Amino acid sequence: MTLGIVSAAEHARKGHPRCWLTCGQICWQGRLLLSEPGRGMSFGWNRPSHEQVRSRYCPGIQVGGSRSLATRMPKALHPHGLVMLLGNIDEAPGHGLAPLLPFGRILAAEQSRLLTGRIRFGKGSVRACKIDSARRYWSAHMETQPQHEIYLDNNATTRPLQAVRDAMLEAMGDRFGNPSSAHSAGDRARRLVNEAREALAALIGVDSSTLVFTSGGTEANNMVLLSAAQSRTSAPRIVTTPVEHSSILKMCDHLEGSGAEVVLLPVTRLGHIDLGELRASLTANTALVSVQWVNNETGVVQPVEDIGKICRSAGVRFHTDAAQAIGKLDVSTSRLPVDFLSVTAHKFHGPCGVGAVFARSVGALRPLLYGGPQEQDRRAGTENLPGIVGMGKAARLRRERFQEIQSKLGDLRDQFETLVFDLVPGVEINGDPRHRVSNTTNLRFHDVDGQALVAQLDGRGIRCSQSSACTNQRPEPSYVLRAMGLSEEAAYSSVRFSFSVENTSDEAQIAAEAIAEICRSLRSFSARKREARAKAART
Repeated sequence: MTLGIVSAAEHARKGHPRCWLTCGQICWQGRLLLSEPGRGMSFGWNRPSHEQVRSRYCPGIQVGGSRSLATRMPKALHPHGLVMLLGNIDEAPGHGLAPLLPFGRILAAEQSRLLTGRIRFGKGSVRACKIDSARRYWSAHMETQPQHEIYLDNNATTRPLQAVRDAMLEAMGDRFGNPSSAHSAGDRARRLVNEAREALAALIGVDSSTLVFTSGGTEANNMVLLSAAQSRTSAPRIVTTPVEHSSILKMCDHLEGSGAEVVLLPVTRLGHIDLGELRASLTANTALVSVQWVNNETGVVQPVEDIGKICRSAGVRFHTDAAQAIGKLDVSTSRLPVDFLSVTAHKFHGPCGVGAVFARSVGALRPLLYGGPQEQDRRAGTENLPGIVGMGKAARLRRERFQEIQSKLGDLRDQFETLVFDLVPGVEINGDPRHRVSNTTNLRFHDVDGQALVAQLDGRGIRCSQSSACTNQRPEPSYVLRAMGLSEEAAYSSVRFSFSVENTSDEAQIAAEAIAEICRSLRSFSARKREARAKAART
């Protein structure tokens, strides 16, 4: 339960201070808010309904309404002892619903005295608590526990596991050092880097000498594309798809501006590339084909082995962005016809800010940074020791529990989808439901504004997104879904949910039930708007 109060001005009458309050209402985010007199406070426009107040915030209380604050207003006893009002306050300009107002008496900590004051709102006036005494009472008795977070945006980033955090802290503490130093602390740090490299190599099935650590997937992708473009004396041809991560597409834009030819292979409505079109796109001047292994928005898996075989037969180097594949698929790269592969730690419960690129021939990589000889002269600068250690630990843990994790993720995703389809009519899966990673579902909710759904879920502590974390600050619909042939309206109605090993079955159920409730509310609101527009058009 969280109570918010907005104060407008403070008055003193013969040493008896009273506050004139303009509005009181529920806040969505986690703790009691109480402004200083005269400053006011804004809470936004997501007002809960009476039913939401009763069921979610104040179970067991009476809920009702009246146009007058002074008469016939229902009272409700808060479990902490605060008597409150709920009702429609028509006198407040722009505020049709003020669900909660302090009313009557507050039981102080000692339960020894009545704290009184007055609230005025429009034409109504009721007795309430003195603001200073109330502040002391609320700070002592009404602070709420933090809202439980249900994090279903694990394709954006995952939380580093505790063992990963412990390993990183150790690397920053007793085991710190510069891997390039010639003394024992440098030797110790160098061993940590090599151990992490071995752990990552074991996870993706390659020799550790073929791995170069980077600052993340974006740098790894940029390094591969620039290296391929610079390997040609004439204008290079880069073949990729319109559903790639922005670090691929933006680099392609840059290369195109520098004279390269960029070919975007179309994808089907299920999100797959056409292998026939890939074959036709390969020419003698094709420097690189870059196709992501798993799409970050839909979870659709591309036929990487088939793509690699086509490229190898044509003598063209093949790169795959495996950021969303590592830890979710068997990415044994040594058996696949892949020349370059990029990964990032924070997608499999490692830290942000560290990644790696696999190169079958490290000499084919051109450095982006110049300076020291680190990473086989391919990535200058002192290594990010804590980040690399954390990535190695996450890789080791994921490899040890790979089958168990895949089974759990698949069960969670399937349970969630089954519940959503049972509770919410008009829902479809975006992308190929048979060929996708086990943790991801991208759902289209007909007649629902996806942005509103995401915002209201966020208000309940459920985190999800509409698109890639690298692009979702922009108001445009998902470029991935648009490239798959979805209309702008359908793309706006779509939301991505991605699970991790830390999610539970109960969280999947809570999220599905919340989605159902919010979709009913949003669709009802949309129907009323359409009806109002139709009525206005008739008149």
